[in-house]
Amino acid sequence: MPISNRRVLQVICSVSDLRDSISPLQLSSKSIGFVPTMGALHDGHLALIKRSRAENDVTIASIFVNPTQFNDPTDLINYPRTLQADCANLEENGCDIVFTPTVEEIYPSGTAKIQVDYGLLTNTLEGALREGHFDGVVQVVRRLLEIVTCQKAYFGEKDFQQLAVIRHMVKLESIPTDIVSVSTIRETNGLAMSSRNRHLSDSSRSAARAISKALYTCSELQSSSNLLELKRDAIQYMKDKGVEPEYFEIINPDTFEVLLTLENQKKARAVTAAFVGEIRLIDNMAVGVTEANRISEPQPY
Repeated sequence: MPISNRRVLQVICSVSDLRDSISPLQLSSKSIGFVPTMGALHDGHLALIKRSRAENDVTIASIFVNPTQFNDPTDLINYPRTLQADCANLEENGCDIVFTPTVEEIYPSGTAKIQVDYGLLTNTLEGALREGHFDGVVQVVRRLLEIVTCQKAYFGEKDFQQLAVIRHMVKLESIPTDIVSVSTIRETNGLAMSSRNRHLSDSSRSAARAISKALYTCSELQSSSNLLELKRDAIQYMKDKGVEPEYFEIINPDTFEVLLTLENQKKARAVTAAFVGEIRLIDNMAVGVTEANRISEPQPY
């Protein structure tokens, strides 16, 4: 019988136990990659685990449904919790340690929210529509990075604004962790993988493909493109397919300034949030300003 190379996952619930496990790794100069999650894992999360495994000696994931980043209490209550299946997936994909703390472990002094203001990064788009959301994101990621003390932390590009906020926080506070972004993993119909997708019916899933398809229309943008017309057409296309957009914008991906023209722009990104029935989905895509910056993925339709 062949010997399995599969690693045995270590499940740790307390900060003190996690630090006890990390300390000898640091003493032996092992590199640590960290993947923070809220569970309900899918292939997008597992892509982060695989990237971390390829670049580090040890990979640590966390599963923690953070109460301070939910502006809707119902959303927090209904967030899927699938710890047993998540641990099985992590072990199958070579994760070494999973940190599954209680709220009290993460916030021993209570869950009073901090407030952050990073200008357009926190005050537009998701920040404008989900009051306090990025306050909670910064609060929990800062705390997790303090606990895990990793060299690299991995985040998916699907949550593009969150990624930008975390990068800014790490730079602003001189946290010695490299933030590594990993491209969005998509279902075969182009829908960005999300824990919320499990709530979609078959008909809703079919309608939801209009989100990524609208984003793909931006892949051939030129500096002469009429952005207002393009955004109007994208919004109308989604509505015609039964999807209700909250926003569809083309932004500077560094500053989050909404672009009115592509003149003198070296890069741009289309970002959107939309409801498919009662399910709110977000997505984004790099768009073409120059040939080199156009997306390379084939259109899956």
